[in-house]
Amino acid sequence: MGTILYVVGPLIGVCVIILVLMKLYYRSYTSRYHILYFRNGVLHHQNRGGRYFLIPLLDDIIVMDAGLIRADFTMKEQIVFFKDQEIGNIKAIEMEGFFSMQIIDPLKFYQNSISEGSESNILGSKLVTATSNMLCDLVTTELRRQLTNTTIKTAYQQPEKIEEELTEKLKLQEESLGLNISNLKISRVIFNLLYEATAI
Repeated sequence: MGTILYVVGPLIGVCVIILVLMKLYYRSYTSRYHILYFRNGVLHHQNRGGRYFLIPLLDDIIVMDAGLIRADFTMKEQIVFFKDQEIGNIKAIEMEGFFSMQIIDPLKFYQNSISEGSESNILGSKLVTATSNMLCDLVTTELRRQLTNTTIKTAYQQPEKIEEELTEKLKLQEESLGLNISNLKISRVIFNLLYEATAI
């Protein structure tokens, strides 16, 4: 009995170690995800989904959603509408909307995010969130610029004109980010009069 335990014991120990390593370093992903596989900090290959066993201290993977990703933006601002008949009226305006983005070049997307100061081993989901926030900031900045050069009627009744210009602005970012950006919509517009200009 002692001899059997002497032989089987180490085998059980080896099996346990293998199972632990598999749990820690084995990864499996569906084709819904972009995979960037790095070895010694150098891109080994990129793929859609797959199974990977990572070598500790040598291998790393970045995982990014390959599907459509929705980004929501909100702008709350006090705007002077110079093009309205009552020049100088100040309105509190709130606009909400959204757009879709899809990663089509994961390596370019990753490299661009790294160039913005992210850590090399940051999770792909965090890169997506950071880029989404950056694009939403771009949208709200452009919204402010457009609203000071338009009328309330256009902003409220014809938001599609603003949507077209915002989409063009976002499209300029597509190539450098490795993205496809689409379906920008303004879903909610609210105005409140804060100050009414009077004739002198």
